[in-house]
Amino acid sequence: MIKNCLIIIFCISGMSLMAQTKTISGIVLDGSNQIPLPNAEVKVKGTDKGTATNFDGEFTLEGVNEDATLVVSYLGFKTQEVSVAGKTELTINLQPDQEALEDVVVIGYGKSSRRNITGSVSSISSESIQDLEPVNTAQALQGTAAGVNVTPQGGTPGAGYNIRIRGIGTNGNNAPLIILDGFQYGGGLNSLNPNDIESITVLKGAEAAIYGSIGSNGVVLIETKNGDRNQDPVINYNTYFGIQETTRELPLLNSTEYALLLNESYANAGQALPFPNLSSIENDTDWQGQIFSAVPIMSHNISISGGSENTDYIISASHLDQEGIVGEEKSSFKRTTAKLSLNTDVRDNFKVSTNVIFTNNRSNEINSFGLGSVLFNALNIAPVISPDQDNLDGTIDLGNEV
Repeated sequence: MIKNCLIIIFCISGMSLMAQTKTISGIVLDGSNQIPLPNAEVKVKGTDKGTATNFDGEFTLEGVNEDATLVVSYLGFKTQEVSVAGKTELTINLQPDQEALEDVVVIGYGKSSRRNITGSVSSISSESIQDLEPVNTAQALQGTAAGVNVTPQGGTPGAGYNIRIRGIGTNGNNAPLIILDGFQYGGGLNSLNPNDIESITVLKGAEAAIYGSIGSNGVVLIETKNGDRNQDPVINYNTYFGIQETTRELPLLNSTEYALLLNESYANAGQALPFPNLSSIENDTDWQGQIFSAVPIMSHNISISGGSENTDYIISASHLDQEGIVGEEKSSFKRTTAKLSLNTDVRDNFKVSTNVIFTNNRSNEINSFGLGSVLFNALNIAPVISPDQDNLDGTIDLGNEV
């Protein structure tokens, strides 16, 4: 009797649980013109359950709780939350996000609103650059622009960066075209002061076609800051000071582990052991610890901007001083920049613009690649050798005297 009661209870519970979920179907439309939105994201709030609309803007979700809320989102539209209580079919009208659509981005030799752009464009504002505080302007593109791969050319301070847009080209040149304030720029981005930049726009599709074959690897458009009309002079100064250090070191053998392996290799070759008495080893040098240092980085930026009814101006200057975590001042980078931008309306149909940028880079470099480099030697020199030993010239005896 008890067994039968338990079976009935479990059956009723299962029916109750089944009744708490349902299948939801619907369509997602552009609220301004009732056009279906394909690939709109439809998710159940607070869960990982979700789907995307098909080409006709339709979707279906199974196993949705009666009290669930759907979160519907689409690029360029405001995200909307919809309750499914008492509903199995939904018609969801998303409203355009006017603020996002009216953003002005640089395209080719002019500007346009994001609403009118059909190609692939990524834009980074000065606010985003200020939050990142990059040493090199190219670093502002790392992880912020879709389809853009940014890799350093080396680990020394002031090293350049390789920028690849949508992979590697086949025309013998993989670097994108860089346009600075409307002019082709051939210098390295480490020569520019990130605080002078108003926006960075990356053109990856049809919008880059205006530049012809030289834009086949993509185009990076950089616009620097200008002053504001009808504004009293504004002085901005910002600075920062930090300490740089390595985030991790490679795991290497200590002196005892090194001596044991060396003894084993000598024994297998039938030779006398170089370390017959492991307890006599006196040195256990961490060579990575010997070459890595905690070093300072310092930056100063100052600008004066303003303007009258017909004129705007900005004057800025900066200084960056960065030492290397390997070599310290022997591997350092110093950058000094100055910028003057002046725009004035002489007449209604006659305007004069001046944009002058001065950059002075000074760098010290050490061998950082391959054989003979500091890191290569640090990873390969024996830990039984003391850093105070005088004959570090390759003639060290690894025998009983260590």
